[in-house]
Amino acid sequence: MEALRAAYPDAEIVLIARPWRHTFLTQRPGPIDRVVVIPDGGIGDESDTPQDLLELERFFAEMKRDRFDIAIQMHGGGRNSNPFTQRLEARLTVGLRSPDAIPLDRWMPYVYYQPEILRYLELVSLIGAKPVTLEPYSSGL
Repeated sequence: MEALRAAYPDAEIVLIARPWRHTFLTQRPGPIDRVVVIPDGGIGDESDTPQDLLELERFFAEMKRDRFDIAIQMHGGGRNSNPFTQRLEARLTVGLRSPDAIPLDRWMPYVYYQPEILRYLELVSLIGAKPVTLEPYSSGL
């Protein structure tokens, strides 16, 4: 996320995530400007939680109104998350791809046994972001 912030200092960086990340990241310093909660069952890879189709339609309609320039998928190999990313209707989609996943506009192969920080830095390099650190973010606490 720091590499994205350095590459796009004026962009709004929105993390679309599970509820616990919203709670954890809201009001904390860092490169993320806003956290949007995914409706239960929204990605469909985790759960016994049934999808509320009406809630999902409302969620995607709201996300389309945001008119994202770039949507980056960093959630595993993309079998379930790449279709989700495409539904955001960003001008450009970028993400990881396992052999069973559909491709996004720009993608790189998902390698399970790879350090995550390096994986994500390699991924954001597809849109011009360069590493600014290899250390996890620290608020200085």
